[in-house]
Amino acid sequence: KNEKHHQAKGNFYAEGRHIKSRHWTMVSSIFEGCTDSCGWIAAFVATLSFGSYGASIKESSKKNVDADPLVLQSYKVIVFFLSSFLVVFLGEELKWTSWGLVSSTLWNFGATCGIYGVMYAGMATAEGTWSSVIVAVNFFFGILVFHEGVKSFADTCGSFVLLSIGLVGMSVYSTPSPSPSPKQDEIEARLLRRPIASNGSRTKSDEEYDSGSETKSKLRQRQSSMPDSDMEEGVNDNAGEKGPKDKFIIFGSMILSKRDLGIIASAINGLCGGTSLVPMHYAAQEGFSGAGYYFSFAAGSMIVLTAVWVVLFAYRLVEKGGSVTGAVNALPSWHFRELWFPGVMSGILFSIGEFSSIIAVSYLGQGVGNTFVQCKILVAGLWGLLYYKEITGVATVSKWFLSAAIALIGILLLSHEHEHLPHH
Repeated sequence: KNEKHHQAKGNFYAEGRHIKSRHWTMVSSIFEGCTDSCGWIAAFVATLSFGSYGASIKESSKKNVDADPLVLQSYKVIVFFLSSFLVVFLGEELKWTSWGLVSSTLWNFGATCGIYGVMYAGMATAEGTWSSVIVAVNFFFGILVFHEGVKSFADTCGSFVLLSIGLVGMSVYSTPSPSPSPKQDEIEARLLRRPIASNGSRTKSDEEYDSGSETKSKLRQRQSSMPDSDMEEGVNDNAGEKGPKDKFIIFGSMILSKRDLGIIASAINGLCGGTSLVPMHYAAQEGFSGAGYYFSFAAGSMIVLTAVWVVLFAYRLVEKGGSVTGAVNALPSWHFRELWFPGVMSGILFSIGEFSSIIAVSYLGQGVGNTFVQCKILVAGLWGLLYYKEITGVATVSKWFLSAAIALIGILLLSHEHEHLPHH
C-alpha cells in the first residue's frame, strides 16, 4: 500500500512538472502563432498613435513655457524606457542586444535633425521631405536588400510612388498659413512710414498706405537699403525666407541657405528614421525580434539620452568656469508642473506607436510594415482639420483630401502586392 502511495505521489509531481512546463510554454509569448493579421493590426495602431502623438506636443506649447526640445525628448524617452519592462507580462524576457543601441542612436540623431528641419525649412517642407525619404528607404531595404516577397515588382514600385505623392501632398496642405508677426509689421511700417498701434496691430490707415504711392516695389527698394540687423531681426523671422544673414558656408566653398540646410536636415531625419528598425533584421538572427527587441531599443534610447545630458552638462561646466551650480542652472528647465502631463502622454503614445511598429515590421517586413506606418500624416492631418481647425479654405481642404485619397490607394495597392513573410 505504501509503495502504491509513493508511486502515485511520484506520478502526481511528475505530472505537475509536466503541467508547469506546458504552462510556461503556453505563455512564453502571446505572439506565438500570430499571422500577418497581427502585423496589419499593429501597423494600424502605430499609425493612430504616431499620428496623435503630435497633438500632445501641441498641447505642451500652450503652457506658455519655453520648453526645450531636449526636455520634451527626455519626457518621451523616460516613459519609453519604463514601458519596456511591461513586455514581461506578454511572456517576453528582458534581453539586451547591442543592435538596439544602434537603432536608438539612429532614431535620436534623426529626431534632432528633424527639429532643425522644421526650424529652418518649415513644417510642411520638413514633413514632406522626411516622409518621402522614409518611404524610399523602406523600399530600398525591404524590397531590394532584404528581398521581401511581393507579387509584382513594377506594381509595387507604382504603389510606393502613389503613397509618396499622397504623403507629400497631405503634409503641404495640412500646414496653416503663417501670419505676419508684430515685429514684421513694425518693420513694414517703418519702411512705408505709416503709423502702427502700440500693440503691433494694423491701424485703420493701413489700406491707404498699402494702396498709396509707396507700392511694394518701393518697399523692396527701401528694404534692401536697411541695415542687416533690422533685416535679420524683423523681415527674416519666418522659416525658409531669405535675407542677407541667411547664407552659410560649409566645406569652405559651398554656400547654402537656411532653407537648404533645413531640407538637408529633414532628409537626414528621413534616412535615420527609415533605417532605425533595419538593425532588427540582423538582431533577429540572434533571437531578438518583435516584442523581444523592444527592451533593447528603449534601453538604448535611455543610454543615448543620458549621454547627451552628460555632454551638455560638461559643456556648461566648462562654460561656467567649473562652477557646478552655474552649470546646473544653465541646463534647460524641465517645467515639471506644466509639462508632466503632456510629456507623459507623448511618451505613452510614442511607446505604443514604436512597439506596434516593431511588431508590424516583424510580420510584414521593412518595405510594407514601416511604410504603412507613414500614413500617420493622415491621422495628424485629421487632427489639424477637425480639432485644431488649422486647415481652412475649400481649395486647401479639397487638395488635402485628394492627397489622402492618393495615399490610401497607394497603401491598398501595396497591401495587395504583399506576400507572406516568414518571420522569426
